[in-house]
Amino acid sequence: MQAVCSSRAEACVVPYADGGKQCQNTSECAGGCYFDFEEYCRDKGMHCFADYGPPRIGDRATGRCRVDNVPCGNFWKIDGGKIVDAYNAD
Repeated sequence: MQAVCSSRAEACVVPYADGGKQCQNTSECAGGCYFDFEEYCRDKGMHCFADYGPPRIGDRATGRCRVDNVPCGNFWKIDGGKIVDAYNAD
């Protein structure tokens, strides 16, 4: 059990065995394949969004398998090597 999200609600956080593995399709991962913002900005520099803008749905991208089942955060789902959905949950 761990406090999650801005509400700090208690939740059973379960890690995924393949968490952090590079992926192209959500079917490759127990928790889905999602865009890695840290990697995106690491390559582009500190002001990556200001200088390059955020990625967009339909952009080609490589992702990482979700690390755990925490339901909060910014999620940019990847399938078929492209960003197919984006949402923020808190």
